Amino acid sequence: MAALVLTSFFLTLSFLAFAYAANNNGNSSTIPNTCPYEYIFHVGDSLADTGNLVRLPNANITYRADHYPYGRNYFGEPTGRFSDGRLAIDYIAKALNLPLLKPYMQKEANFSHGVNFAVAGSTVLRNPYYKARNISMPTYNRSLKVQLGWLTTYLKATCYTIRKCSEVLGKSLFMFGEIGGNDYYQAFSQGKSIEEVKTYVPHIVKAIVKGIKQVMKYGAKRIVVPGIYPNGCFPYYLTKFSSLDYKDYDEFGCLKSYNEFAMYHNDYLERALSILKLEYPDAAIHYGDNYGSFKSILERPGYFGFHKKSILKACCGIGGPYNYNEDRVCGTYEVPACSDSAKYLHWDGIHLTEEAYYYVAEDLLRVILAKEFQCVQ
Repeated sequence: MAALVLTSFFLTLSFLAFAYAANNNGNSSTIPNTCPYEYIFHVGDSLADTGNLVRLPNANITYRADHYPYGRNYFGEPTGRFSDGRLAIDYIAKALNLPLLKPYMQKEANFSHGVNFAVAGSTVLRNPYYKARNISMPTYNRSLKVQLGWLTTYLKATCYTIRKCSEVLGKSLFMFGEIGGNDYYQAFSQGKSIEEVKTYVPHIVKAIVKGIKQVMKYGAKRIVVPGIYPNGCFPYYLTKFSSLDYKDYDEFGCLKSYNEFAMYHNDYLERALSILKLEYPDAAIHYGDNYGSFKSILERPGYFGFHKKSILKACCGIGGPYNYNEDRVCGTYEVPACSDSAKYLHWDGIHLTEEAYYYVAEDLLRVILAKEFQCVQ
């Protein structure tokens, strides 16, 4: 994060270029890039969706990313992104001198530099797994398997041969998530205990690893796998699972048990990736510490330009101590948004602001722009 001192000249120069690109729309940035990324491919959920869900037929959207004030910053209108502006993947694309990643469902789009398959609300595991556990999933859920199927379809239609597809993916950055947060969100929202949901984690991580192996088989060599955020710090969780016992909260005002669960998932995922790295020593596989990026902001909100008093409140929302009401969410009738979203960490109670995503992207780019990661052969 910005608070850390970069000791490598290369990384220092890279981040100067990243900041320049992000703040100047990336029109004239120059990045020392001996092994450039030519494509980006992304699977994930609403934290990376650049417009897929809003294009799905008959999708029942809770958070109206197709309505103003979503997208009001930078784009000036809703784009299907679940934020007030850019997402982490947008900042990453600009830092790599690539165009913003188009959503797969935008069929007329130019996919010459990659595709975004991420869909808001997506889970890792498919609906039958949850039906067997009495958990209802949206009918429009496009699970990880579906998104990887889209990738396969795209590759067959564009690069035709196994060798050519392998060359394309070999020149790519593959963002594998964040994904998994919705598996847990749906389970907790429907009354499942933390102890029960913990039993889902091995299955979810196993499916993530299986998916990573699939894209490596296709030729992917540079893969970033972000973990989940500290759910216990989000207005939705703080409102839905509020407690009268002060011991249930940490020093930041977050719910301890839900953050501990997030760490459990992340630790499990990171261990699985460590084993995967041993199996595939010729690939660069990196765990993205979204939890750590978020926590760094909580520890020093003023340093990053956020209001300390509103650090756990939604910018766009209404009611309660966290400015959040699940019956009146952002993008619906007469739900206001703050005028200074750059001072807020949370956008709508379950997604972050453009400003927050900037710092998340900055942390991920430390690895993405590192020569030893970029130039893996």
